[in-house]
Amino acid sequence: MAVLGRISTRFGRERPLRDWSVVLHMHLTDETVTLGACLRAGGAAVWYLPLNRNPAPPRIVEEARASNAGVVADVQELERAVAAAPGRPPRVLVVEENGRFFQLVHQRAHDRPDDAAIARCIAGISEHTAGGGRHVDAYASDDRAAFTVPVVAVYQEPLKSELETGLGTSQSTAAAILRGLGAPLSGRRVLVIGYGNVGKGVARTLAALGACVRVTDIVAERCLAARLVGLAPVELLAGLADAELCVTTTGVSSVLDAGLLERCRDGVRLANVSNKPDEIDLRGCERIARAEPARTLWRTPGGKTVELLGDGLQVNHVVGSGSPASLMDLSFSLHALVLEWLAAEPRPPSRLAVPTAIRERVATLALDA
Repeated sequence: MAVLGRISTRFGRERPLRDWSVVLHMHLTDETVTLGACLRAGGAAVWYLPLNRNPAPPRIVEEARASNAGVVADVQELERAVAAAPGRPPRVLVVEENGRFFQLVHQRAHDRPDDAAIARCIAGISEHTAGGGRHVDAYASDDRAAFTVPVVAVYQEPLKSELETGLGTSQSTAAAILRGLGAPLSGRRVLVIGYGNVGKGVARTLAALGACVRVTDIVAERCLAARLVGLAPVELLAGLADAELCVTTTGVSSVLDAGLLERCRDGVRLANVSNKPDEIDLRGCERIARAEPARTLWRTPGGKTVELLGDGLQVNHVVGSGSPASLMDLSFSLHALVLEWLAAEPRPPSRLAVPTAIRERVATLALDA
């Protein structure tokens, strides 16, 4: 991660995050540990609160602990750890994927003033994914709501949404699906459910590998965008009827449930790319077999069989190796510089865009590297 490495070198000289604590509520991966090392070089005390939907390998957990960072299991353990850290009162910045700390802060302010002591310490949040961003966007659309901390929408930046997600996630998803299927995609009928940044990249990549790709989305503009690049938009039920492979990318729970699976062809393969582990909801179905790599066979109440890749978790992480580090470098570098910016002086409590100077700096460093 060349860009983050250069930022880390400067952080080591200038120490812009001294006296701050940073919580990384994300997948715990080699790349996340590299981001933590950069922030520690800048003087921050770093705490990893891993997302539990894709458990981190023990090797990575040990590496994180060995690097003088804390690894905690839940918010309560985090509160105890931050309270015991040097510095009074604690000043905390957060990088998160799922909007949990955003919700904690604003629920504490408006609904539950005694809930989550950690929320009182948070001075800013850098939001990583569109899944977490949905909570921020919904809150911002409520005229009665008032932000209590600055929230920086890294998830909206093209370096994140178009490059890391649109290219990195799509290509790592295709690699994971190829590994899971153990066969080429050429000629396979594929339905991609959702045509946001993730779905768009996945659909185009699978089409480039020879799959016959159809897409479905509840937003007409997205369906039109798919048609204009040569993909076939289709109603959900029509797409399910003949798809050999269905890929969900919406970030919404129960997009496919047992009832909809009855509308699929027998033997359909399923994969989820979003951060919702229950996007493919198999309640009511019976698991009948398991094979590697992370493939499970299920029977619906009506007797159809479906094969699930990656246990319904993010297939590019569970069956594959996740997005390429060279592209994750872009968004993680944005986070590092955003945290420096938040720590430098108080920012208005609102949803904020990444400053242009930060975006340009990361892009320039990436080109130079």
